[in-house]
Amino acid sequence: MVNIDDVISPSEVSGWDVALAIVTLIVTWVAFRIVQKATRAAVARVSGLTDNVRLLIVRIVKYLVMLLGIGVALTFLGAELQPLLVVVIVIAVLAVLAVRGVADNFGAGIVLQTRKPVTVGEEIESQGYTGTVTELNGRSVVITTSDGQTIHLPNAEILREPLVNNSRHGHRRSQVEVRLQLKGAEPLQHLLAELEAATAATDGVVADPAPSAVVVTVEPGRLTALVRFWHEPLTYTRTKSAVVASVGEFLRHRTVEGTVTSQRPEPPLTSPPAV
Repeated sequence: MVNIDDVISPSEVSGWDVALAIVTLIVTWVAFRIVQKATRAAVARVSGLTDNVRLLIVRIVKYLVMLLGIGVALTFLGAELQPLLVVVIVIAVLAVLAVRGVADNFGAGIVLQTRKPVTVGEEIESQGYTGTVTELNGRSVVITTSDGQTIHLPNAEILREPLVNNSRHGHRRSQVEVRLQLKGAEPLQHLLAELEAATAATDGVVADPAPSAVVVTVEPGRLTALVRFWHEPLTYTRTKSAVVASVGEFLRHRTVEGTVTSQRPEPPLTSPPAV
């Protein structure tokens, strides 16, 4: 038969110890309710978390508070606190491991929203994707690509890998390559100036900075140049296409044989044929 004296010795536990243990349990219950409500309100304000993750975080926090309160109450009755602390620490470590990915992305999201290297409406390049930012939340940066795909880029990866913001300066520079056949003794600078004028007249090309044509190679009867121009960040594809068409139309009116391309080809292994 188990005697109460075998569990708690009257000589070691006084009435004050029992009273303090009861008060501790009452305070623990009050703290349990307060922490539960505060944690639930805090995680509700964090976007990007599912309902299951929010519920898991609330349960972990409130049970840790309860275990600590019960452990403190038992110490007044002569129990050892160390085993309970070990249990609480183990549970806390397991909880951290379980929500580590969420915590990493949440912390990175706070950094992104504080330092603001990217905002909604800007075009960015990260992790091999290019698109316009539509949302910033506690888990990821959401972008929409030019072909209509919606991609969620984890916040932690955004900070860990290079991030290219194509919109931050308000304008973006692009270029097209022009390869054409030279005829007669027309000065190259005159031809380059006409290429710049044709580019400047294209819809979407900004006047300041003005377009510029740069010579890449000059061969007998052949010229290769890069025509550089500035435009709004989100009109990248449309403006490049318009410039290719505009410069191509200029060459056609000049009856100059040539090629205009927005993608620079790889250098040939052999000498290129005549235009």
